[in-house]
Amino acid sequence: MSIIVALKRIFVNAFTPDKMSLNAEREESHRELPEVRFLETSRFLNGSFVAPNPWIIVQCIRSEDSVVIGHVSYGLSPLSDRVYIGEIFVEPEYRRKGYARSMLLAVTRHCSAGALPLPVTALHEASYAQSFWNNLRADKISGLTVTIDVRHGDMDEEKQRWAVKPT
Repeated sequence: MSIIVALKRIFVNAFTPDKMSLNAEREESHRELPEVRFLETSRFLNGSFVAPNPWIIVQCIRSEDSVVIGHVSYGLSPLSDRVYIGEIFVEPEYRRKGYARSMLLAVTRHCSAGALPLPVTALHEASYAQSFWNNLRADKISGLTVTIDVRHGDMDEEKQRWAVKPT
């Protein structure tokens, strides 16, 4: 195991719901997030990264007028300890208005089913989106914790983590 992978594992494990995360140091964002709701468009079972859980794709709809503002693809880890985000897209005219944050918050709340909100982990952050993910990690948004991404080369190692039952 390389030193980078080892450090990454330590960093990711530090973001479990019962431990303090780095974003707890920042002030609460005072911007009110827009409300969104979802319309499920696809559900994949076979070959899903998070199998036996499904990989889900939902359209995100602005609550106030039912306009589609984007979509998100996600899956709940087999340990039910985090939500993996495969893609998040917001239509250009709705960007930088809090919709992506609202979408992620809604996904994690849905997946946690009333329990502690689950951390969000992107699958391979694209270089053009790294500032978005870094800002999310730094912001303190109640109910939203964002871990570092899982790269394609780390997916097998992540699956091995699922095989080890937490004590």
